[in-house]
Amino acid sequence: MSDNRFCVYILRCGDGSLYCGIATDLDRRVREHREGKGARYTAARRPVELVFATSNRFDRAEAQSLERKVKKLRRVQKRVFLERLEGNERREDFAKNGKKGGVGGEKFREALLS
Repeated sequence: MSDNRFCVYILRCGDGSLYCGIATDLDRRVREHREGKGARYTAARRPVELVFATSNRFDRAEAQSLERKVKKLRRVQKRVFLERLEGNERREDFAKNGKKGGVGGEKFREALLS
């Protein structure tokens, strides 16, 4: 999907670090990271695992703004942030009777700002 709308995603690298990025086509971008072609940071820290992606799509400026906010967080803060997101996702999954999906934009922003 390359409709110039971006999702925000987080990868866990082989060394345990977290990497945040944006993509119009999430599957392609994760594949590039796994092949060592995505970013220098992840290429040096493979294998990578997708741990989170927003279900909402943002325009480039908003997606980049959210990405910068995540990247500014310290490691411990990123882990707490992910725990909040995973908690929101589990509640959404329960409400949807087991259908898994990413957390929407508002919940992503709430978890980032709280």
